[in-house]
Amino acid sequence: MLKHSVALVLALLLSLFMQSVHAFFDPPYITPAHPTAGQPVSVNIYGGECDGIIGMPGYPQITQNGNAIRILFLSVHYDDPTFCNIGVGTATQIVGTYAPGDYTLQVDHHEPGGLPQTLGVIPFTVTGTVVPPIQAPTLNGIGLALLVACLLGIMAWTLRSRASYLLLIALMCLSPNLRAQEIRESGMMIEVLLTTSPGAPTAKQVVDYYARPSGTPPLATLASTNPERVQYLLSIRAEGDFLERLEANPNSVRAKLERYLLVVYPDDADLDRALATLRADPYVAAANEPIPMEFSSAELIGFDIIEGPLGGGQYGRDDLNIDAAWQIAGGYALIADIDSGLDTDHPALRQFDGTDYAGGNFIPVASLDVSLHGIGSPPYSYDANVDERELVQISDPNCSPGGPSMMASIYAGHGTHTSGLIAANGDAGLGVRGTCKHCGIAMWKVAYTACNLQAGQVLLTYNKAANAAALTYVGDVGAQVASMSFGGDKAPDFCAVRGI
Repeated sequence: MLKHSVALVLALLLSLFMQSVHAFFDPPYITPAHPTAGQPVSVNIYGGECDGIIGMPGYPQITQNGNAIRILFLSVHYDDPTFCNIGVGTATQIVGTYAPGDYTLQVDHHEPGGLPQTLGVIPFTVTGTVVPPIQAPTLNGIGLALLVACLLGIMAWTLRSRASYLLLIALMCLSPNLRAQEIRESGMMIEVLLTTSPGAPTAKQVVDYYARPSGTPPLATLASTNPERVQYLLSIRAEGDFLERLEANPNSVRAKLERYLLVVYPDDADLDRALATLRADPYVAAANEPIPMEFSSAELIGFDIIEGPLGGGQYGRDDLNIDAAWQIAGGYALIADIDSGLDTDHPALRQFDGTDYAGGNFIPVASLDVSLHGIGSPPYSYDANVDERELVQISDPNCSPGGPSMMASIYAGHGTHTSGLIAANGDAGLGVRGTCKHCGIAMWKVAYTACNLQAGQVLLTYNKAANAAALTYVGDVGAQVASMSFGGDKAPDFCAVRGI
């Protein structure tokens, strides 16, 4: 009896230990521990495997008020141990250089759309003296003009061709600060449904005002809560006969979705106050935060559709008796898979192998990448490429120390897995078959690529702001079924909570 009791206690202790190592951030610390004036101060966060600090343009955000410094990181968290593959390591970020004095550094983090949480407040003292910067000599206007003229003459003599002259002129006209547009993810956002009450503004009036502020805000409540920007929940707007039908039926669910807005707030905003204020507005029918979710079921470690050959059983297929059902009907439908993307060239999914028909059910023309919806400023550049391993430019030195480079997520496969369960081609010679023999797969990608700072890994991150938009769009294009293999701790009645 004693032996069994000891075993039970050990099992409980091991269970607690295993849970503790799955999701953690250790208290942050700075290096060097005793900085001198002008010496870069860095903050370090050790963490993993279900918790990660990620890099996106616009993050981390560093602010200073007197000798109080705050740094805000973007983070991700998974509750399902299946996805705890972020890796364990230390995220290091330079905060700045400081004059002699006593300082405090508050280290905060938040998940996309979530409230900031404090990891720690670090007091530190900077010693030494400040060395004044050496002023470099500069040219006056005449000197600068002469220098430019000399350079143009030398380059023109060297290039000697008309095409080269044109190229030179074009390069001279470009702004020296020109660079590719970067996507900045917002810390917090609220979904707002406008009413059709007399005097209520339209969604277009609100969005247009915040794109070019002038005069009186069409929704006075928003002015009091100071949003950073306002966007449509559905940025692909209804038009033509479809729009006329929605306007004729303003209380329909689809018409209400057209009146939804994404109101984006800065990370230091009082989101609870903003929610309460918006809900009290007579022209606001509903106001809620997007619900955080995560992908479920399959590990994001590869591109296998099914584990095990067909003869040895196939992920519930035998339990569902699919083969017997196929004797009656194989199924015909367009199925929207709202997921992390898929392997667009997978032999069990692709339609064509070069110019030859391969028999796969993935339909690229019915698919779209909406993963950046709501986290970048309009206009959006929706992408038809829904590849989970799509190369994107990563600028964060933790993942790309040699400078900006094109990189792909090291973990992917969830969308490929679910697409295979839906309609993998059984004639591809892989020994696997999907559930619906003749169903088309429309992939709507809702995961974007980001840098995990502490492990230096490029990962796919779920974008909860894109979920509602994707689900609406797939209904618009005629999908009969939508597959959404994700969930979370909070799963309320969406229609009841959101007033639709």
